Amino acid sequence: MKMWGLRRTVGLLLASCVLLSAARQPPIPETSGLISARLADAVQTVTGAAFAPSVAPVVSVTQVSTKASLSWPRVSISGAATVGYRVMRTTTVGSVEVCSGANAPVTTGEVVTCFDETVSADASYSYTQQPILVRGGTVTWSRPPSAPSATFVGARIAFANVGKTVSTNGPAVSVPMPTGTQPGDLLLLVSVSGRQNAPSTPPGWTALASVGITGGSALRLFVAWRIADGASALTWDPNANSTGASVRIVRYVRGNGNTTTPVVATSSVTTATEVSTTTFTPSPNPVTTGANAEVVSIVAQRAAGSVSIVTGQGFVADHAELATSGGVAHAVGVGGRQMVDAGNVTLPTWGSTTGGVWAAAAVAFR
Repeated sequence: MKMWGLRRTVGLLLASCVLLSAARQPPIPETSGLISARLADAVQTVTGAAFAPSVAPVVSVTQVSTKASLSWPRVSISGAATVGYRVMRTTTVGSVEVCSGANAPVTTGEVVTCFDETVSADASYSYTQQPILVRGGTVTWSRPPSAPSATFVGARIAFANVGKTVSTNGPAVSVPMPTGTQPGDLLLLVSVSGRQNAPSTPPGWTALASVGITGGSALRLFVAWRIADGASALTWDPNANSTGASVRIVRYVRGNGNTTTPVVATSSVTTATEVSTTTFTPSPNPVTTGANAEVVSIVAQRAAGSVSIVTGQGFVADHAELATSGGVAHAVGVGGRQMVDAGNVTLPTWGSTTGGVWAAAAVAFR
């Protein structure tokens, strides 16, 4: 009996110690609940979300000066944050990411855009974009990349800007160089006057076109070119006399890596019409003599309306203005097209808001 009582007492003491120890232990973590909660955040909700469009859109590429302008339709995910994009540029030697950091794609309405400013002259590229979702600096979701864009070739010569237009009725005028002009840039001198007589070519320049119309609707378009040498202005007599003339200098820059001095890549083509019309297609079409040339179409109209390109044929309107000199109103338009391959170039059709006689010139550089 005593032994049994002792064993019972010891058993009760051990049981008490176990209960006391258990009471002092912290509760067992509910790991399954925590994991479930983490899996149920925004990363998981994307899995079943609707993606629009269902396939990543192809990138459209256009030339803007020496840059590649990229655009594509906006991508959205139902119930999720704003979608980001990874843009890749591919060449024959591999792929690199572009449009990142400060140059990341920008969404405006339903269109996403960015610029690749690092393209090299004469190099061929294609682009893809991949919709992604980034959380905490980590890509948590992505769609397959788009199909490659059409091939884009880096420009050798590209439009940059136009200097201030100067009007004169007198014998001479000072024409300023465009903002940002650097030695080695290609410059076009474009003069329009209300008389038939041609001006003399200024020293250091090479005449490209001098075409005009006689009679009561006299018009003279004069175009010359040179390589910029650091001068800040050109002092020149456009032979305006009392009829007046407007003069401006158009600037073109070389693409990245292009250190070759620009050359004329076609014989200049001039044309004029004495018939007053609202549309005009210059002719004949020029033929470029080298690959990757920048073709320039220049028009002048004796009229008080603005001009624009109505049938592009691949040309982009780089500049258009309405000027008045000596009581004569005339419109000026400058357009350009990059021709990757040498050959025949179909010129654009220009239009105006009012009828008038036209004069035009076309030339190519590379």
